[in-house]
Amino acid sequence: MVWGIANCTSIISIPFGIRHFKLAGLALFPVGKTIVTREMAQAVRNNGACAALATIIRSWRSLPQLEPSGPASPPDPC
Repeated sequence: MVWGIANCTSIISIPFGIRHFKLAGLALFPVGKTIVTREMAQAVRNNGACAALATIIRSWRSLPQLEPSGPASPPDPC
């Protein structure tokens, strides 16, 4: 909070002071907060929850697919 107040003393650094206050609120009361990407936040603002769900599904599809390795073989006794 002290750095937020210090940053608000100069006109140039007021945006940084505001960001300090937002981050301080997140650090003090993290319950109920969800951190999302900018794309996700923009999709929710523009199109609502359906676009956000579509963005999540698209991001899951872009993850690398893991192939099953099959059953584990017992170690060689030799």
